[in-house]
Amino acid sequence: HELIGLHSRVAETADENKKGIRGIVVDETKNLIVIESEKGLKKVPKKEAVFCFQLGNEEVFVDGKSVQNVGCRYQRDNTTTINKIS
Repeated sequence: HELIGLHSRVAETADENKKGIRGIVVDETKNLIVIESEKGLKKVPKKEAVFCFQLGNEEVFVDGKSVQNVGCRYQRDNTTTINKIS
C-alpha cells in the first residue's frame, strides 16, 4: 500500500521526542518515514517506531520494522503484504 498521503501518527517509539508526532506522510525512504506535522517535517526511523495509519474509517497499526523489510515504495509492488499488528 502507498503510504504517502496517509494521515499518520507515531504510536510507539523509545524516543519520547518522536512519540505522538502526527500529520501526513509526505515521503518515504528505505529507513525513514517523513511526516508533515504542524511543526514542520519530521523524519522518523522506521525501525524505531510503530505507526498508526488512517485508512478510511480504520486505524491500522504497523511496526516500522515490517515496512523497512519490504523496502521503500519504489521496491514494493501490489503483491507486497505489510503485516499490521492490530
